Amino acid sequence: MIIAMDHQGTHITAENAVKGKEYFCPVCSARLTLKRGSIKAPHFSHLHIIDCIKYLYKRESAEHLELKSVLYHALTPHHQTAMEFYLQEIEQIADLLVNKNRALEIQLSQISPALIVRRTKGYASLGIDTIWLLDTAALKYDAHYMYPTHFQLSTQCDHKIYTMDLKRHGITVFHIGNHMGCGRFKYKKEKVTPEGLITDGQEQLPITNQKLSRHEVETIIRREKSQRTVQNKTLTFLYQTGLSIDTLPEYLTYSTPNDRYLMNSPLEWKLFIYFHLEQGTFNKTEFEQMLKPRTMFGCPDIQTLSAMLIKEYIMLYSSQ
Repeated sequence: MIIAMDHQGTHITAENAVKGKEYFCPVCSARLTLKRGSIKAPHFSHLHIIDCIKYLYKRESAEHLELKSVLYHALTPHHQTAMEFYLQEIEQIADLLVNKNRALEIQLSQISPALIVRRTKGYASLGIDTIWLLDTAALKYDAHYMYPTHFQLSTQCDHKIYTMDLKRHGITVFHIGNHMGCGRFKYKKEKVTPEGLITDGQEQLPITNQKLSRHEVETIIRREKSQRTVQNKTLTFLYQTGLSIDTLPEYLTYSTPNDRYLMNSPLEWKLFIYFHLEQGTFNKTEFEQMLKPRTMFGCPDIQTLSAMLIKEYIMLYSSQ
């Protein structure tokens, strides 16, 4: 940790601390040890970290400490910025709390999407927005698609993933576009300053229905065949309807904005509706049961999401 208290209760950063003085944890009040070395940035350490609530969070790497310090010094001159701020109401510690309404969380290691969502909801319950900052090098992308993991997708804020370069400290925003199947997303990449994390000045990526190319449809079907399970819904509906890649109605081969919330392929849920409407057996409850929503903050509940998808299906059908 970088922030500690002295005997007077004054908060002080590790780089400004005096060797030999006593300092205490702002969370658990335990005595801290000041550490200055050639590998890690100056920081404080607990003698027995397991006694502190901070132990429930993470052991911070040298890179984590450095990025936190870089952001703190960049934002402090222009904003009310608190480092390692303990929020007692939700028992969470923000890496940085800016202007009392924005938490910046540096997350270089992978944790469960459910934990990301739980912490984000905790901040939201206090009226605090959250931006998670990931390692830029850990996010895979090429000229056409980005390939985020479930963990990386769970950290998104308004369909944006934020990352930092561990060496140069540059900040990149990845605007998430249409889900094109098989975990591939269209995207736009943008560089921002630390100030951009607070002002929300990034250009929004417009999202509309996007036609899947023949290659993208083939990739989805090939992926489904590789699963080798008789319960595969995409292949089942293709077989039962007698459809093939050459005879698929064009309106079924679009990615819609709300596909971003689903682990289902853009083809699967549309084929479900198509098949059951053809048979006169469509049931909204069964439709909701086949949907696989992603674990991410801001994802609509299943009833709302299913209604949004049905509306998108009707619009696609009507536009053919």
